[in-house]
Amino acid sequence: MPITDSLADAVAPQESVITPLPDASASASAPAFTASSVPPLDLGFRVFKIDSSNKNPSYPVSEYKQNLLAQLDSAFKPDRSDLDLFFGCLLDYRLPLDRTFATVNLAGHTAYVYDHGELLACFADDINVSFVEVVATLPEPPLRVVLNERCFASSEQQINLSERFKTLLPQVELKVL
Repeated sequence: MPITDSLADAVAPQESVITPLPDASASASAPAFTASSVPPLDLGFRVFKIDSSNKNPSYPVSEYKQNLLAQLDSAFKPDRSDLDLFFGCLLDYRLPLDRTFATVNLAGHTAYVYDHGELLACFADDINVSFVEVVATLPEPPLRVVLNERCFASSEQQINLSERFKTLLPQVELKVL
């Protein structure tokens, strides 16, 4: 059999099934929707564009110069917002981008809570013990907490707050970017 015949058989149109619409008289007896019975419609959406990484490029030790060190103060590019870093964390953890998130104020610092506590991220400067204690008293403690390196005034404070997290929230995974 020639190949054209078998190809024609493979792409032959299939019989379609058409379902008739219900009668207009049947819809008259159906209950009418009221404004209180219909949930609010969320027509909002997020638009993402592919861009370079949020992180500054790393250089081999041999390429470091004294004037370059000032530019590498942060691990992230200076034009990146906290939301850019937050969505970068979601991608790093391979979390879906269609879930809800909220911006909250915890101990005077802006934090982002993803999907009712699956992830909490804070990129504010100089957090302290009160931030850790507020996170520990949340009704739904987060599964993961992500903090920026700049959240800590010193390495000593980073160690102390990390240990405080382990003490108050041993089940929480803490990540410092």
